[in-house]
Amino acid sequence: MATPEGTRNVSTEYDPDEISKVCVPNRHAGSNGVWIGDNPFEFVLPVTLIQLFLAFAVSRALYRILRPLRTPTLVCNTVVWFSRVFLFCFILFNKIDQS
Repeated sequence: MATPEGTRNVSTEYDPDEISKVCVPNRHAGSNGVWIGDNPFEFVLPVTLIQLFLAFAVSRALYRILRPLRTPTLVCNTVVWFSRVFLFCFILFNKIDQS
C-alpha cells in the first residue's frame, strides 16, 4: 500500500511473519546545483547553512544596535534564538491550520 506524502511515496509492506517494513526514499543532503534545476531549499545542507548564517548575522546586527546600552552578546544571542523558536512555531501552526 502506497501513501502519498507530498510528492514522495511512503510504502508499507507486511510479510507473513507479521513484521512490518516501511520504505521511505532517501533525502539527500546537498543538491546538484541551481543551474541543473534543483531547488536548494528542498535539501538539508543548504537550508541549515542559510539558517546558521542568518542567525549569526541577525545576532551581530542586534549586538551592534544594542551596544550603546552595554548589552552583552549572550543577551543578543538569546533574543535571536527565542525569535527563531517563535517564528518556527508560528509557521508550523499556520501550516497545520491550512491543512
